[in-house]
Amino acid sequence: MRIINLKIENFRGVKSADLTFDGHTLLVGGNNVGKSTICEALDLVLSPDRLSRFPPVQEFDFYNASYLDADGTSRHS
Repeated sequence: MRIINLKIENFRGVKSADLTFDGHTLLVGGNNVGKSTICEALDLVLSPDRLSRFPPVQEFDFYNASYLDADGTSRHS
């Protein structure tokens, strides 16, 4: 399998990212810049465990742990 593009929105510490992979890709950067978050996003999408994991994402997986509006309704309902 070859990953060409990954789009992340409101996941962990990433508000928005659109990544394009060309051939072999190496993630390099300092501590706390999002390398692991990119790998975890890929794992969430591609892992066979995603089918049996409940819930597939938790509150801390959302950017700033914020997945509800101030009135308690879902942002994506």
